[in-house]
Amino acid sequence: MLMGSLDCLSHGLKLPATAQLVYCSGQIHSENGPGGTVVVQGSTADKTKMIIGNLEKVLKAGGSSLTQLVKVNIYITSFDFFGEMNEIYNELIPNPKPPRTCVCVKDLPFGAQIEIECTGWTED
Repeated sequence: MLMGSLDCLSHGLKLPATAQLVYCSGQIHSENGPGGTVVVQGSTADKTKMIIGNLEKVLKAGGSSLTQLVKVNIYITSFDFFGEMNEIYNELIPNPKPPRTCVCVKDLPFGAQIEIECTGWTED
């Protein structure tokens, strides 16, 4: 549950005492191919949709969902990708939005341009 309207620049979140956390390691825009990990090319929007779709599957397997996000960390290799990534993020991540950090990094695994990791919660 969101902590209400805080007069600050960031989102805040307080969980029920019975909540259990579901940690999702970083996902990139990739698929498993016969030879290993294959980075999928395309627009920033397509990459972001793929990553969030993959995270949604991991969250679901852990008993959580995109509506139960506690924290999101995003890594991008250029802030040139931020606007388009942010547009898709805002479209696919339901309100209230979880606290989020976005960091520009030099490189990501397999030459990816975007990586997103998140933590969700569940009341198992």
